[in-house]
Amino acid sequence: MECSGIHPLLFLLFFFFVGLETSQYSFPTMNSPYQGSQLNDSDVNYWTLRISNQLQAFFQKVTKYEIIESNFNRGLSVDDFKHVEPFDVVKEMATDITKMMNKKIDGVKRLMDTMENKVRDAKESHMRLPTVLNYRYHNAKKLELCGNQETIYDYADDTGPRECLVLNRVEPRFGEPVNRSVSVVHVPTNVYERDYEVLEAIGWSDQLNNMFKSNAALDPSLSWQYFASASGVLRYFPAAAWMRLENAPDEFDSRLRPWYIRAATSPKEMIILIDESGSMTGQRSEIARHVVRTILETLNEDDFFNVFKFSEHTVPVLPCFNDSMAQANMENIRRFKDELPRVKTEHIANLTEALTTAFELLRKFNETGGGARCNQAIMLITDGASDNYQEIFHKYNWPYTQVRVFTYLIGKEVTDDREVKWMACANRGYFVHVRTLAEVKDQVLKYIPVLARPLVLYGDFHPIVWTNVYADIIETKVSNWLWESRQRAKQKFRAENFRRFKRFAQSNYKGYSIVTGGMEGDSKQEESHQDVEKEPVASELRNRVKESGITIPASNREDDWKKVYYEYLATGDIFGWTSHRAKRKALNISEPPEKREKQYKFLVTVSTPVFDKRERQKRTANLLGVAGIDVPIEEIQELTPRYKLGVNGYVFMVTNNGYVLFHQDHRPVYQEFILKPDYSAVDLTAVELPEEGGDFPLRNNSKLLKMRQNMVNQVSGYEKRLSVRIHLDSMRRVTVRDQSYAYYPIENTTFSLGVAWPADYGDLKFRGQVEIKLQQSRVNVTSYLTGDFNWTVHPEWVYCKYRSVTDPPFESPEIEVLHFIARTQNAGWRWLSTRVLPSNMDIVQPGDYFCDKELLQSLVFDAQATDVFRSDSHNQDSPSAGELNAVVRTFVATRSGLTRWRDYHPVHLIPNTPGVNIPGDFVTEFAENDVHWSKVNVRSVEEAWYRKAVDYNMQESEEKSVVFSVPFDAMDYKNPLVTATRTVILHNPRDPHKKTPVAVVGVQFNHSYFIRQFFMESNKCAEQSGPQALNCSHPTCMSESLDCYLLDDNGYILGSESDKHVGRFFGEVDGAILDSLIQDGVYRRVRIFDFQGVCFEVVASSGPGSILLTPLKYAYSALLWLWGHLLYVWSHASLVSILQSPSLVLSQFTNDENPFDDGHMEYGDMEHPEDEEHPGGGEHFDSKQEPLTFKWSDAI
Repeated sequence: MECSGIHPLLFLLFFFFVGLETSQYSFPTMNSPYQGSQLNDSDVNYWTLRISNQLQAFFQKVTKYEIIESNFNRGLSVDDFKHVEPFDVVKEMATDITKMMNKKIDGVKRLMDTMENKVRDAKESHMRLPTVLNYRYHNAKKLELCGNQETIYDYADDTGPRECLVLNRVEPRFGEPVNRSVSVVHVPTNVYERDYEVLEAIGWSDQLNNMFKSNAALDPSLSWQYFASASGVLRYFPAAAWMRLENAPDEFDSRLRPWYIRAATSPKEMIILIDESGSMTGQRSEIARHVVRTILETLNEDDFFNVFKFSEHTVPVLPCFNDSMAQANMENIRRFKDELPRVKTEHIANLTEALTTAFELLRKFNETGGGARCNQAIMLITDGASDNYQEIFHKYNWPYTQVRVFTYLIGKEVTDDREVKWMACANRGYFVHVRTLAEVKDQVLKYIPVLARPLVLYGDFHPIVWTNVYADIIETKVSNWLWESRQRAKQKFRAENFRRFKRFAQSNYKGYSIVTGGMEGDSKQEESHQDVEKEPVASELRNRVKESGITIPASNREDDWKKVYYEYLATGDIFGWTSHRAKRKALNISEPPEKREKQYKFLVTVSTPVFDKRERQKRTANLLGVAGIDVPIEEIQELTPRYKLGVNGYVFMVTNNGYVLFHQDHRPVYQEFILKPDYSAVDLTAVELPEEGGDFPLRNNSKLLKMRQNMVNQVSGYEKRLSVRIHLDSMRRVTVRDQSYAYYPIENTTFSLGVAWPADYGDLKFRGQVEIKLQQSRVNVTSYLTGDFNWTVHPEWVYCKYRSVTDPPFESPEIEVLHFIARTQNAGWRWLSTRVLPSNMDIVQPGDYFCDKELLQSLVFDAQATDVFRSDSHNQDSPSAGELNAVVRTFVATRSGLTRWRDYHPVHLIPNTPGVNIPGDFVTEFAENDVHWSKVNVRSVEEAWYRKAVDYNMQESEEKSVVFSVPFDAMDYKNPLVTATRTVILHNPRDPHKKTPVAVVGVQFNHSYFIRQFFMESNKCAEQSGPQALNCSHPTCMSESLDCYLLDDNGYILGSESDKHVGRFFGEVDGAILDSLIQDGVYRRVRIFDFQGVCFEVVASSGPGSILLTPLKYAYSALLWLWGHLLYVWSHASLVSILQSPSLVLSQFTNDENPFDDGHMEYGDMEHPEDEEHPGGGEHFDSKQEPLTFKWSDAI
């Protein structure tokens, strides 16, 4: 996908008159009072200057910008600045992440040791059979609600007493109520719960409960811990109810999760051979394809594979991989799956060519250094073989047997398995007989323990593996065929239900007023939208409630009916949801925005295999299972504090395959509902877009590719300056920025950490702080953050926090900050600023805390400098009553994450569509613009308006400019808000050219005031002053002959005579004029390619069902057939009549007989042109064969 943006080349407020192409213009129209007059550059410059001065003065007075700037500059010295190298910052962050990751590794190793020691120390090689069969466990899928809202757990055999399991509060890291005293067990649907091996695995893993709790005590930040056995059993801690899909079977199998497969098997190269001979028809063909799909689901990005179909000849399923191996990323796997239905059965199977092709390709891939060269395997899927093909194995695989051969015999009625089984056993593989579709998954997974045997034989060596990023949902393979079928339908229904709710709610407004500002002396103007047709809407509402089957309200109050219907839409039964809470989370409508949780939780997992080390007479290599611990991406990001990078700086992490774990431009979710197919396989080159060659997709950049290669190889380094294209506001705006990069490996993982910040100002940091402990004798530092005026801190930054989960949570980040600031005033306060405690520390106790000294003291400094909204000072620079009447709020955001604001007037943005009233609580749930500004603008330096203001003001000539913007949907509202911002910039006293941004000050005011200033100033004359300035001899913006637009630096319309144009891209209003501005150098076109875009292919589907329901279609088809045949007969008869017409005479010259003598054709006068040349070629013919000629009669 591609979008285009506009890059500023001129002053921010570009003043433009449609239809003017040169510097001077005349309007010699008969009806114009300005006939013969000219509009000069000076007039346009005069208007632009007047508008700029007016808005600048307005901004200065209402925002108190100069006071805030003065407070930051008070006592400024050279010591308040420091030069920071990006490499030092990324190294510090990487060190903290390494410590945290090592603690997770230590935890998973303890789980592994506990499990192996328990099995090895058992007196008998197996538990006694009666003990196993009588074993009872906590089944995660059978947890139900008690009458007292606690949770009860049942047992697998449905016997024994029922007990209640109390669930604690919802913890953010788990997202649901949990119990930290026990673990629970999940068994896949396709696995028998009372199977001997299943119960044995449950019994062994029961000993992990104590270790689960011990790990959580040593590291309170731990997320889910679990152990998955080779038989499919999953035991996880802490205990929680299993999130089941409604109206859908439980398809979860831990053995298909990426953390299990990576730990159980080393990286592998695999060739899959699928038989498409004539005997593979019907159900056999369907089973074979299902086997291939399941095998592909067990692969990951570290693996390489190819799929061949064979009958008489062997050909690749995807021709583009004819002589190579494909990396097993999500995109390649999906492509192969899409091609499987096209496999056709025919001819006789030629296994000799198929095996030869597979061995040759694996040998070639090995010799060229591709892949990890750890495991190589051939997966043969067939319904039988007539020979064991020893000569091929002698040639390619014996005596070292470097390639394992796994054979899958397909078909319930197939009994001759001798040759197929021999091929697997003679090549260190495994043989299975797949009879039905139901047993495909369980039979396919049996190859994994076989590939794990070399790891088991290594003894004490246990590889520690890390997964790529993935969403914590039951179905992780959202990018495969589920995306194309069931998953798409389910997600589509979610989105449609949300839109249905939103449309219904937005069409039901009544009685909300909008406050508009005016000129000085004007009074407030209120506009209201009243109910036009109340009863029809009420009747529609009643019908919808009745059709929904929900309980009808007892009262006849319309608000009660609305509330019931809204609750139904938000929480009603919808196929595919995991729970009612999940529906509310995903729809984002049953909770106000400030309490909404993210729908998807992204994480990585560290895991290690668990081996069976029991001593036996015969040496065996058995895999018991895999132990793992989840690491949420949010926990990693907590160790990369953004304030150390400054505005427009960001952190990213890359895997050993070049895929990003997180990045500011990583967008894994489509339209807030659907996970994108390749969300976990987004390459670094897809999110870092170089300016050089950026007008072409995937243009290689040597600096970027070098950085990517070093991060993949875990080599540290830096890149001083790289020009990149960065988009803002959902790709509506774009800027080009020179950035500095540095990167550093995360030890004991496969990840590398990178940082980026602006090359021109990112390396200079302001160190303004207030030494809190020194303030206790003079002033209460909390006074800067209390009072009647509002403030917030960045909700995701860690200022201070208690480490133990037993400490009570705070109601908000602001209360938490005030709590710790107050504690700093107590005697004996110590700064405990170590983010990650060493692994050898004691168990974390209640009351243990962490505090970021630099960040907290910077927050207090910023609070002191921005504490200007408490009172109104009245002087000559104070805003007038008319100006204050237009102001909705003023605000300031700082480098420390502090955001303060002051509201002047309440505002309700009313859509242009009138309707009926709805309850106030529901307004805040779906109407984003009715939510207070502070609820959606709390991330200070990460907000788009903050980043845009800094980017613009940090340019050499634009430090004093004010950046104006309007919402992109401004045309939908009667009086939208204009946002004006300006950056507070500090200069190094030693070198004034060195500067750094510390805050952004802004104001929001009514667009009506903005547009009045625009047209009032553009109606004046440059050559006159006073009252005469309104009597211009040339046209102005108030003239009918001119259309005036005020554009911002990205080409969006700030002001226009038509409200429908405000907020729109000017290219949509008049693309030809915008193209001319680009040609003249006013704007520059910048192309952005969205490599994460999702394009839905519309596939037309049809079936016989609709025809059966409409018998008339059969009659319609018959009439079409009859009409077609009639036309054919008529056209044939007409052709014959034309050929028999006397106007056309056919002459044939032969010596003996007439070849057309069939009794149906008559020939007229025939002449023999002996001396004439053939009209087509000018050559003579002999008497044995005369040419066929046509002679037109005189009538023609």
